[in-house]
Amino acid sequence: MINRVWSKPKYLLMSIVLVLASLDGVVIADLFKNLIELTHQANEKAFLALIEKILIVYALVGISNYVYNLMKYRFAFDANLFLKEKIVRHFLVQPFDPETQANIKKETLSFMLNDMKLLETNYLFPFFDFYLYISYATTAFIYSLLLDPVLALVFLAFSLVPSIVPMIFKKPLAKKTDHWTDCNQDYTERMNETVEGAEEIKEFHQEEVFLSRMMKTILGSEKAFLDLHNLQSLSLFSVGTISVLCCVLPLAIGGFWVIHQQASLANLVAVFFASDRIITPLKLSINIYNQFNSVKTIRGKLERIIKADEQLPEKEQAALQGILIKEGKMVLKDQLILQDINMELKPYDKVLVVGESGAGKSVLLNLIRGNLSLTDGEYKRQPEDANLLLGYQKDCVFKDSLNFNIFFSDKKIDEKLKNVFDIQDQFPHTIAYQGENISGGQAKRINLARLVNHGENLLLDEPFQGLSSKQSERIESYLLHQTHLLVLTSHILHEENLPLYSMFIVVENKKVHIYRDLATFKQSSYYQRNHLA
Repeated sequence: MINRVWSKPKYLLMSIVLVLASLDGVVIADLFKNLIELTHQANEKAFLALIEKILIVYALVGISNYVYNLMKYRFAFDANLFLKEKIVRHFLVQPFDPETQANIKKETLSFMLNDMKLLETNYLFPFFDFYLYISYATTAFIYSLLLDPVLALVFLAFSLVPSIVPMIFKKPLAKKTDHWTDCNQDYTERMNETVEGAEEIKEFHQEEVFLSRMMKTILGSEKAFLDLHNLQSLSLFSVGTISVLCCVLPLAIGGFWVIHQQASLANLVAVFFASDRIITPLKLSINIYNQFNSVKTIRGKLERIIKADEQLPEKEQAALQGILIKEGKMVLKDQLILQDINMELKPYDKVLVVGESGAGKSVLLNLIRGNLSLTDGEYKRQPEDANLLLGYQKDCVFKDSLNFNIFFSDKKIDEKLKNVFDIQDQFPHTIAYQGENISGGQAKRINLARLVNHGENLLLDEPFQGLSSKQSERIESYLLHQTHLLVLTSHILHEENLPLYSMFIVVENKKVHIYRDLATFKQSSYYQRNHLA
């Protein structure tokens, strides 16, 4: 996951800066070693040369650490952009499934708002620190090994003891993280549910009940987060305690050797100071490793998302050749919705679907689109990737310019489009969040203008709700002339436009009745019952 964020040259530059920054671990140790040795020489010139060398090296190390920190924050910035783009892309490109879409939305929101923040705190920023601390420890150990191999190995042996602690806490931390993720998703779902149902809650005067319900969920989420950090704190405390012991004991052993003239005092002091750049960085790197474990589940999700994104085939818009449904039957939640569905749609067919509310017209559109699978029967769309846009009853607008909402770009709206969809000067140039500054009718016209400008084959579910009779008649005529395949459901019939349709479908009594000409449709019981003048 991490190796995909930057190119190889950037990681190479990071490695060079890292090596220079890691010299910080031996500068002080080497200074004390040389000072002890100079006390026997009383050489002022050599002392000044030593100070000059230390200042130059410290300047280089300081600049390297500064550059490394800049790279760390830039990396977190680039990683956030890279990963969030993958998450949003994964959500947008996966096939639409009405039964799972609501859960996918909640999971995506929770992942973006909560899991990504935890990943940034416990992985993206610590990633650079982890390798810096490892470099500190490696450089200090090599320096110590060159001074006195035996002392270096003693200090190294003790410095490795704290690494046992993360192995003990690894599984409990992963378990706590999974529990927090589950609680956080419950919190997101409950919050969305409470916000969306606010009017109903107020209508029944159940504010206190739902407040208590919401607070119980918040408590569960916050408690899970607290438990996770408490376990991390216990892990840090354990590592810290063991690290102190592993610092004192090798110093005592080295002191014993100096007393018995089996080691040099200068080397012992140097190795002791250098060991601080072994034990402390290793302790910190172990802590960071624990943090990595706390987001292991999140990283696993991201790996799967990235892998799925890399395997996505490039989509090509193919021309629709036809749609066939034969002996179709649709059952949802053990209830028969539609049966005896037999239809063949050809390019340039214009189809009007009518029926009473709840008859199954929307289900039929989703079957034609392929969003729902038939319980029984045969469905074919040739080719399978043919461009076929479905317009839902709920109108979607975006917080952006009017032009973007229609074209998804800054393309200018021509006069014909303005006249057909009644997009005049009263429209705001920028649409507010969730269309707060426009009416329902304006949102409807924006959606219809967007659909007709992005697809030749349209399936529209009650596209004229909220529009005036004059507006809906004009827009319907435009749709009938501008599209290839058009299938729309409507309760509103404009007699002037009916001759432009090539097929009429009446959905009633759980069956789909097809009429191939206007005269036969006008003889149907539905037309006689509802639209006979």
